[in-house]
Amino acid sequence: MNRVVGTITNYTPGFWQHTNSPGFTVVATDYGNNGWNQNVNYEVEVTYTVNRAVILVDGDTIFDVYDCFEPGRFGFYNYSQQQVIYSDFTYELFADFTVEEQQICAGDTAHFT
Repeated sequence: MNRVVGTITNYTPGFWQHTNSPGFTVVATDYGNNGWNQNVNYEVEVTYTVNRAVILVDGDTIFDVYDCFEPGRFGFYNYSQQQVIYSDFTYELFADFTVEEQQICAGDTAHFT
């Protein structure tokens, strides 16, 4: 799992080697026995918040990183996996707060925790 600040190009230092450089940080690695099988559909779930990034594959946690993440985009690539098809993307807004008041009307003040 990597963090990139700026635009990735073929010449971005550290990108292809997965090494830290200005604008490119290796946040976490998992090089265990995590190979992919051909002609198998995998469910990938990404949760990205201001202080946590979680990646699950078929319900198994691959990465669970606490850090300070700026708002932005996420992406993934498959350097060694040819002919991969990504499909059926959905997203859900995740809000990590609660409202103290049980009922709020127009003009009322709300307190969030």
